[in-house]
Amino acid sequence: MCAKIIKNHANLYRNTIDTPLGDMVVVVDEKAVRILEFADSKLLPLRLKKLADSHSIVEGNKGKLIVQLKAELAAYFAGTLQVFSVALDPFGTSFQQQAWLQLRSINYGKTISYMQQCSGMSRPKAHRAVGSANAANPIAVIVPCHRVIRNDGDISGYAGGIWRKIWLLEHERRFIREAAND
Repeated sequence: MCAKIIKNHANLYRNTIDTPLGDMVVVVDEKAVRILEFADSKLLPLRLKKLADSHSIVEGNKGKLIVQLKAELAAYFAGTLQVFSVALDPFGTSFQQQAWLQLRSINYGKTISYMQQCSGMSRPKAHRAVGSANAANPIAVIVPCHRVIRNDGDISGYAGGIWRKIWLLEHERRFIREAAND
């Protein structure tokens, strides 16, 4: 099951969430998460500017949605949550949306290649476009672009840094192994 996608926006609220991988910046509206990005990401200012061009972004904890997101991220990092249910509304082109939808179908603890992602989108030759769409993903961890690896099995490309991608993959695999041993 994938997180819900919601449309129509009101005011946007920005908050910071502490995680084992460093602070993450979250931007939400009344109904959904719009951005969840590592605070040190070079892409964050651009993502914020895109939203600020058409919305007011204010600092603040926006009630239930922020509480739900913080709880789900804490459970994910504790190894007790594999599927997020918080509502999402990432901004992007229709191709990017298609790529991100495909990402949300990758099971916790599993990886696919860029080639497999392209095939799943019925775009078998769109490797570069898919890689670019994954890099443009504005919702880290929940839209799991970290689960896509090179066709040869090597780990490459992650806007949050390769070290975070490796950490996330090892984190998920560890909890899959632990569950299998119980």
